[in-house]
Amino acid sequence: MSQIFMEKALALARKGYPAPNPYVGAVLVKKGQIIGEGYHSQRGKAHAEVEALNHTTQDPGGSNLYVTLEPCSYEDDSKLTPSCTKLIIQKGIQKVIIASLDPNPRVAGQGVKSLREQGIEVEVGLMSKEESLLNRAYHYYRHRQTPWVHIKQAVTLEGYIATSPPARTALSGDQALRRIHKLRASHQAILVGGNTVILDNPCLDNRSGDGPSPLKIILEGHKDLPLTLKVFQEVRPHSLLLIAREPRAYHSPLEKLGIDILYHQSEDLSGLLNVLGKRGIISLLVEAGTKLASSLWRESLVNELTLIQSPFTLGQGTPFLKEDVPLDLRSSWMVNPPELWGQDCLMNWIHKDSLCLQA
Repeated sequence: MSQIFMEKALALARKGYPAPNPYVGAVLVKKGQIIGEGYHSQRGKAHAEVEALNHTTQDPGGSNLYVTLEPCSYEDDSKLTPSCTKLIIQKGIQKVIIASLDPNPRVAGQGVKSLREQGIEVEVGLMSKEESLLNRAYHYYRHRQTPWVHIKQAVTLEGYIATSPPARTALSGDQALRRIHKLRASHQAILVGGNTVILDNPCLDNRSGDGPSPLKIILEGHKDLPLTLKVFQEVRPHSLLLIAREPRAYHSPLEKLGIDILYHQSEDLSGLLNVLGKRGIISLLVEAGTKLASSLWRESLVNELTLIQSPFTLGQGTPFLKEDVPLDLRSSWMVNPPELWGQDCLMNWIHKDSLCLQA
């Protein structure tokens, strides 16, 4: 019976778009019946435990709380929400069942300690592997201090991403496009190369109507980026980060628009990921052209790959990866069941060594 309630909590967790915070769901149970439930919908909004405890159908005193991640116990100026353990204690919860401990060093067992010190029974480990897989980016960042790198790319049946020479090529159908925008919402930031921005002129935002838009990160190439690009129009302050090797004349008007500029040797992608990690970037969705995708793959910096295969062929075209970069997705990768999105087939792989699964 306990597993059913934790499965419900995990299902609730998946409804949120909390990046850079983890997905968390909570279910409150009294006398075998669910009396409250909640999930963390977005950063800055109420945590799952608070949602469940504040929306109960009866007095939660003496009930059991099932929560997918260890409740937080700290409060400081950087935190947008109050301590969850404090509310759990105030509401008279008798037992808390937790899937996984929070790897955040400011929590890391302190939530469990606080609850036990108040006489609340705590159980840890129920469906922890399922939680760790759901929050793979969060756990990875907390253990490695660098962002989880997830490449997403639309391809033809032959594996091409565009015509040759490269030109803007629409491959995905409407259903896939809607899901892609939701995929953007589930990541803290989205990374593209400068050549891709010039070629495709994307907005790089989430237009699904569900969830926030990610931080936009552009890796500048050899060409100046035209100020008329869509990504520069009506930009909110600090919503776009341009990574450049050295100052250029067109950077000044971009900074006046509120665009942040980070100067870094862009060929050093491992170093760049370390820099982004220090800036608090936990998850990075990469919508890359062949050059950037090949560089990340060659340096073994990819943690997850999603290919959206269209039913079309081009005859000849631009490949997903360069010829000298083999795409080996066998022993080191975990493949998820394919999904049909209208006319398109989504295929997803996760690098096994990237998963920080709790026992």
